[in-house]
Amino acid sequence: MIPPWPAVLSGTAGLGALYTLPRAWRHRDRPGGWYWIGFTLAIAGWALSYGVALLLFDPILRRAAGSVTWVAKSLVPPTLLGFALAYTGRPHLARSPAARLNVALWVGFGVFELLNPLHGLVWQHYRIDPVFGAATVSLDAQPALYAIYGLAYVEVGLAVALLLQSVVRYGSVYRRQLLTLIAGAALPTAATAVWLFELGPVPQLNPTPATLAVTATGGYVALSHADLFAVGPATRRAADRDALDDLGSAVAVVTVAGRVVEVNDSAERLFNLQRPAVLGEPLSTVVDLDSETLAAVVPARSAHAADGGAARAAGDGGAVDTGGPSDGVERTVADDPTDGLDRETTGDVADRTVSLDVGGDRRTYVLNTSLLTDPTGQTVGATLVFQDVTEERAREQRLEVLNRVLRHNLRNDLNVVQGYLAAAVDRVDDEETRAMIETARTEAGSLASLGEKARSLERLLDTRETPEKTVSLAAFLDRAVDEWVPADATDCVTLSVPSDVRVETNPDVLSLLLGNLLENAVEHAGADPTVAVTLRAVEGDTAVVTVADDGPGVPSHELAAVDRGRESQLEHGSGLGLWLVEWSATALGGDVVFDCTDGTTATVRVPGVLADDAPPADAAGTDNESPTASTDTSPAEETVE
Repeated sequence: MIPPWPAVLSGTAGLGALYTLPRAWRHRDRPGGWYWIGFTLAIAGWALSYGVALLLFDPILRRAAGSVTWVAKSLVPPTLLGFALAYTGRPHLARSPAARLNVALWVGFGVFELLNPLHGLVWQHYRIDPVFGAATVSLDAQPALYAIYGLAYVEVGLAVALLLQSVVRYGSVYRRQLLTLIAGAALPTAATAVWLFELGPVPQLNPTPATLAVTATGGYVALSHADLFAVGPATRRAADRDALDDLGSAVAVVTVAGRVVEVNDSAERLFNLQRPAVLGEPLSTVVDLDSETLAAVVPARSAHAADGGAARAAGDGGAVDTGGPSDGVERTVADDPTDGLDRETTGDVADRTVSLDVGGDRRTYVLNTSLLTDPTGQTVGATLVFQDVTEERAREQRLEVLNRVLRHNLRNDLNVVQGYLAAAVDRVDDEETRAMIETARTEAGSLASLGEKARSLERLLDTRETPEKTVSLAAFLDRAVDEWVPADATDCVTLSVPSDVRVETNPDVLSLLLGNLLENAVEHAGADPTVAVTLRAVEGDTAVVTVADDGPGVPSHELAAVDRGRESQLEHGSGLGLWLVEWSATALGGDVVFDCTDGTTATVRVPGVLADDAPPADAAGTDNESPTASTDTSPAEETVE
C-alpha cells in the first residue's frame, strides 16, 4: 500500500533535515553551531513525527504522535533565535539567562500542550478528519494557541531581522548564505499562517511540515556551498566591536548633536566613567572640552562654524547639546590645531592637541576627529580618538635641546678650541708637545664633525616634505663627490653611471644618503683609498647603486646595531654616519645593504627612475666610467641643490 502523499512529503522533509546533521556537527563549535544542530533536530522531529501521525488513525496513537510533533515544533523558535544571535556576533545574548529562560519557556509550552486534555486551553473538540487518505485532524483553536503562535512569529521574525541586518550591514560577503537561510524560513512561516487561520481548501492538513523540505534544502546549500560557518558575520561584528578597544587610545563616538553613543574601555579608564551611564549624554559632560574644541570636533558645530552660522544639528531637534563641564578633568587646548606635529587632517576636521590633567597626572593628547557618513554621504556623527603623545612630545623636546647643544653651543666652542690649538702649535718647538696638540686638534675636528652630522639629521627630518624633483643621477653623484669628498681625495673616486638615467626624488635626502656613503668610504678606506660608485641595474623604477671601497670594512657590531634598529652598551656605532644612511634610504622608500666580505660594498636601492631612461640591466654600468665622471647633461637636469 502506498502511503498518502502528505505523509511522504513530511517524512522526506524530516529525513532531508537529518541528512544535513553530519555537516552541521563538524561546525558545532563555531558561532551558532550548537543552536543550528538543535534547530535541525527540531524541524526533523517536527516533520517526521507529523508524517508518522498522518498514518495513524487510532485516536490514542494519533494523539500521542501529535504530542511529539507539538514538542518538536515548540523548539523551533528558541533554537532559530539562538542561532541568529550567536551567528551574527551576539553570543553573550545567545548564552544569557534570558536565552535559557526562553528555551525553558518553549519547553513549558510543549508540556502545556501535553496536558491539554486536562485543561482544554490550547484546543478543543480534537477529532480525526481524514483527507487525501491521511489521518489529518480538525480542532477548535483556543486563544492560548494563537498567543503561542504569535510569540513564535515574533521570535522567528526577530531571527530573520538579525540575519537581514547582517546582509545589509556587511554586504556581499555574507549575502549568499544568509539569503539562503531566510528563503528557507519564509515558506514554512507562510504555510503555518495558512493552517493557523484556516486559509486553505483543506484546513485540517497542516502544510508546514512538508514545506520544511525547503528549509532542509536551504540548510544543506548553506552548509555545503555557501560556507555558512566558514564565513560568518560573527567575526566581522567582533572586529567592529573590538577595534575600538584594540586601538589602545581613548575613543568616543558622537552624533551630529554631540551626544555620546559609544566609548571604549580606554575612554572609561581615562575619563573615570561608566559606559552605561554616559551613553546618550552630551560630549561635554564626558570630557571637559571648551566651546572652541567642541565646535571643531562635533560635526554639526564644526560645519556651522565653518559657515559662520549657529551651531545646530539638523535632524536632532535642531540644537547641538553641549551640556555642562565635567568635574575632575582640567584641560588646555593648543593654539595651533596640530601644535607642530606633522599630522594629517582626517575627514573635514583637523587634529587638535589637548592637555588633560586626569587624576593629577598631566598628559598631552592629539584629538583626532573622523567624520562618519551614511551610504548617501550624509554626516551622521564622528569618532573622536584621544592619542596619548606625552612621551613623544618629551622625546621631541629632548632631541631639540640636544640638537641645539650639538649644533650651536658645541660647534661654536669647538671652533674656539680649534683656533687656540692652531695658534698654540705654531708657538711650540718641542716635537712631542706639537704632536699632542695636533692630536687634540684632530679629535676636536672629529667632535665638530659629529655636530655637523647632527645638523644633517635635523635637515633630514625637515626635508621629508620637500617636493620631489627630477635629477640626473650621474650629475648628482658628480656634485656629491665635490661636496662630500675632500679635494685631495676626489681622484680616488670612480663613477660608472650612465648619463641618461634620471630619478624623481627628494634631492636633499638623496644627497644625505649618497654623500655619507662617499664620505665614509673615503675616510675609512685607508691612506690610498679606491672607491667605485656603479649603477648595477635598473629594476622597474628602482636604481641599484653600489658604493665599494677596498678598506677594512665596517665593524660588524656597528652594522648589527643598525640592523637591529637600536644600539646597546655592547653594540653601538662610532658616529651618526651609518644611521643617516639607513634613515635616508628609508625616507626615500629604498633600502641599503652592506657587504664587508672584501672591503665594504654598500648596495643602495633608490626608487623613482623615470621609465623612458631605464637602460638595460647588463649595460647599466658601462656607459660612463672615469674618475669623477663628467657627463653631457643639460643644466636643467644636472642636479638640484
